[in-house]
Amino acid sequence: MNSIETHAVPARWRGNPDKEDRHMRASGGTWRRRLAGGLLLGLAGTMAQAAPYLQIGEGHLAYVYRWLLPDGTVLKQGMTDKRGRASLVARPGVTDYVLETMWGIYRVKVPEQCWKAKADQFAACIQVSEREDSEEQKRQAAASARAAEAQRELRQARAEWVEKEISPAQQEQVLQEALREQYSWVNTPAARFPEADFVCHSLDLPPPSAEAAEWFDLALGKPRGQGQEMAYVEAATRGHWRAAARLASSALDDEDWEAAQPVIAWLLKHQIPSGYAKLAELLAATSAYDGAPVAESTQSMVTSLRWRAAQLGDPVALAAMSRHFARQGRTQLADELLACAQRQNPDIR
Repeated sequence: MNSIETHAVPARWRGNPDKEDRHMRASGGTWRRRLAGGLLLGLAGTMAQAAPYLQIGEGHLAYVYRWLLPDGTVLKQGMTDKRGRASLVARPGVTDYVLETMWGIYRVKVPEQCWKAKADQFAACIQVSEREDSEEQKRQAAASARAAEAQRELRQARAEWVEKEISPAQQEQVLQEALREQYSWVNTPAARFPEADFVCHSLDLPPPSAEAAEWFDLALGKPRGQGQEMAYVEAATRGHWRAAARLASSALDDEDWEAAQPVIAWLLKHQIPSGYAKLAELLAATSAYDGAPVAESTQSMVTSLRWRAAQLGDPVALAAMSRHFARQGRTQLADELLACAQRQNPDIR
């Protein structure tokens, strides 16, 4: 129920006002008039003792409402009757009232003479504004706007640090070259799945700088959210590949492909095995986006990228391939892959 009509303008009534917008039921002595958005204005009771009301809902439901003065003074609050009717409250000498509902507020102007009007003239006498946001709705909207702005800034921060080292054109080139090279790699002996024991190789990467490690540890101590990711950005900016990998994962989780691609390009350019695993995740996510089935050729590429990262010692890829082989019934290989992953990260499953 987003708006109501200023009922004093007959041209805005729906249909024929005599047939649709107002009617009299002789048995109950009820007169009412429909306003835009379903809000009804009318009088209930006998014609001799009519009680003016605004109907804020239809059906057999009751709704929370409050009648206030413009300065916030509460005149009445409670639940409507089962027909959704909120009776008007008169305050001597006051013409401006506010009706607050779950949908927002309506400003109601009731000139003094309206209270003396006959029942069938009351609706034409008063004026009801369009719906406005309540103070609580305004607070919620402001909070949502702040959260959206914070999320926008976070998405921008996730990837813009990469541009200081790799331009957008170079990022695209790195990703395309990685895919072209992968098509060649799948035809090499290294791409074949082992028939016997898996040879576990740990990651062979230089340690991060002390400053990068300090930022990464700071991020680990923060709760998940913007503060943690901004600390990862600081660590990644200083060359911490694990921080970059976590930024890529966060972007993928948020379906923020635009932020994920630069970070993945950075990982690949620095020959970090996680780059292949994250590229696999990106391909899988974008190919299956919005419920679309993943093509067999794409799934094959996703698996080969993960397998390549696993052979290079990436623990996340090792765990992913462990699950892959477990589904195929190759439990021994699956166990070996998971054990290899847990040698580097005991918490991984």
